[in-house]
Amino acid sequence: FEERLFNIELEQLKETEKRLASARNPEINTILEEYRNGSLVFRITNRTWNEAATDTLGLQQFFIDNRNKYTWEAPRFKGYVVHAQTVKDRERILEEIKDMSPDLAARYIRETYITADTVAVKISKKKLYLQGDDEYVDELIFKTEKKGVPYLEFPRYFVVGELLSEPQDYTDVKAYVVNDYQQFRERIWIEELKEKYP
Repeated sequence: FEERLFNIELEQLKETEKRLASARNPEINTILEEYRNGSLVFRITNRTWNEAATDTLGLQQFFIDNRNKYTWEAPRFKGYVVHAQTVKDRERILEEIKDMSPDLAARYIRETYITADTVAVKISKKKLYLQGDDEYVDELIFKTEKKGVPYLEFPRYFVVGELLSEPQDYTDVKAYVVNDYQQFRERIWIEELKEKYP
């Protein structure tokens, strides 16, 4: 019984000490208020930034409106690297896709040459390649002297895509566009708040 009574007294003393701590140390109140305000601003800003980062239509329009801001110092290849088993396979596929857009060609290759029964090719995901990023792209697009090392099972390779001197859409420079768009949306939001709450 005495131990339980002691524990109750101890809890009461702790609660009293918590209440008195802010009166004894006023700087704690200031720190807590700053932390509370900072946390609130972060949560609000983070919500605004997340909305901007997922607004694909807004991002695309922002990119179009500010296109001259997004440039590259060096060209990039945007497309796919494809590995085939034989020269005949490579030539046949290239003939079949010659009039297709890169994305349509990639889909055609996947649907036609990669099935549940057979895998006649390997194809990369769509990427932006700068010179030095990929040995096959370097050889075929950037015309470097170093040759790509063929895969054992798929020794023949080719690329599907295009060399770009500047970004085509916001996804080519997504990180920069998202950052700028988030700041743009935040400025608009702050102006609206100032009008609403002078």
